[in-house]
Amino acid sequence: MVAKIVVILFALIVITAAYKEFILKENKTPKDILLLQATSFNGTCNECKMLISRFAEAIKDPRKVTELKDLLRILCHETPYEDECRVLVNQLDHFIEKLEPYLVQFLLLF
Repeated sequence: MVAKIVVILFALIVITAAYKEFILKENKTPKDILLLQATSFNGTCNECKMLISRFAEAIKDPRKVTELKDLLRILCHETPYEDECRVLVNQLDHFIEKLEPYLVQFLLLF
């Protein structure tokens, strides 16, 4: 009886070890990471530049800022911090005013 338990336990350990090796060999993570791929973030950077430039253009139009504030107020209703969100949206003009010089500097760099 004890011998059967020992044999079953040993078989279980061997099967587990073999399965672990199989899983490690079949791992789908990239094996060879090219240095160029690891250091290239141009896609994300270009996307960021595009979004910042679009935002910088949009804040020049008061109608678009008003539309943005209206949309944000609607979204505030969906958050658990509705009152704080509304205060933030009401202060959006102040934040845009403070951000504008940095957006202009950013656009001049590129």
